[in-house]
Amino acid sequence: MTRSLKFLMLATDSGLLVYWAMSALVAMRLLNIPSDWLFGHHDDPAVQAWNWSFLPLDVVLSVAGLMSVRLAARNAATWRTLATLSLALTVAAAAVVILLGVTGMTSPELTASEAETRPQAGSDFVYFPSLYVNQATEASEHVQAF
Repeated sequence: MTRSLKFLMLATDSGLLVYWAMSALVAMRLLNIPSDWLFGHHDDPAVQAWNWSFLPLDVVLSVAGLMSVRLAARNAATWRTLATLSLALTVAAAAVVILLGVTGMTSPELTASEAETRPQAGSDFVYFPSLYVNQATEASEHVQAF
């Protein structure tokens, strides 16, 4: 493993784990971060659910990346497989974030136009993405039945 790859993987993977640790502390109200430092619509339940949906992917890719660095230091041949997995998942997660940012799916207009269709957050709030996808009541004419 080259020194630059090692540095970039350690920085990215450690940074993601620090981000999620800080996010958990903020969610538990154990850490107070000024709202102007947070991402747009950080208080919107749908945006929060979308953000937290990346937690499993980010943890898997970070652990795989950190393990690959450790295996490379031990000259184990499997470090390349873990590094490839980590880098592929990092690119996939980043591509989704960039795509949604470019297409404006997290824009204020979208959030404002759908505000009345979303349930209000409360202590018993549960977010089910399927409630907001495929709200059609009948099958599309373009869907072929077997």
